[in-house]
This record gives sequence, C-alpha cells and structure tokens, in this order.
Amino acid sequence: NLHLRLRRQRQNVYKEAIKVPYLYPPTQLTADAIDYNTIVLSWQDNSQYNTGYQISYRKKGDSWQTVNVPSGEVETRTLTGLDPHTLYEFRVRAYDDEGHYSDWSNTVTEYTIPIWTDDEDGLAVKTIDKKCLGLN
Repeated sequence: NLHLRLRRQRQNVYKEAIKVPYLYPPTQLTADAIDYNTIVLSWQDNSQYNTGYQISYRKKGDSWQTVNVPSGEVETRTLTGLDPHTLYEFRVRAYDDEGHYSDWSNTVTEYTIPIWTDDEDGLAVKTIDKKCLGLN
C-alpha cells in the first residue's frame, strides 16, 4: 500500500509517499458454539505486520458490535454473554498501530446452544453441549 502524506515546510506544501505494509485479511474463520451463551472463533492469520484483530459480531439482522483483540499472535477468541439459541454472524479483520485495517474475513454464522425447560411436569432439560442433554 502506498499512502500520500502532505508535509508543510515554511510556506510550501510537499507531497510525500509513504510505504505502508499491506495487512492481509484473516481467512478460514470458523465459529463453534460450546455453550448456551458462548461461541469460540478461530481464524488463519495472514498478515505479518498486524498488532491485533477487530472482531465484529451481531445477531442476524442487527447492527454490528466490535471487540478488539490487541495481539497479532492470537488466532482464536471466546465470546461469552451471548443469548441462548440465537443466530449470530461473525467477521474478523487485522489492524496495526498506525490505524490501518485489513479487509474483513469471510463472514460465518453460528447458533448458540438452546436451553429447554418444562416446568409443568417438573422436568428440566439443559443443553450440556451440541450432542448432550441433561435431565433433572
């Protein structure tokens, strides 16, 4: 990437080209629900010069919310506090200390795990994980 910066010296203004290392977007983003309110994101880091990642997520159709992960070495993030049995969309991009951002990764969707209860019969069904239910 080449950016232009204007520099003022006395009464004259100069254009100066600055070479900025290109930030490649993360790829192979995956989302895996591990609990009724928790999803783990994983991605492939493709940039050598990034200092962190910005994760964007939303309930399907809502506005995007962002979380910054201030380490370029991390390729996974656990998001908690999500609503049960809700479809979310996720995307990730790299950033550097100079305020440059990569393009967004692929967008993935994942449901958080549902919680079921039946108070009439006194039976409570709780989701333990994607493949296991607990009965009380």
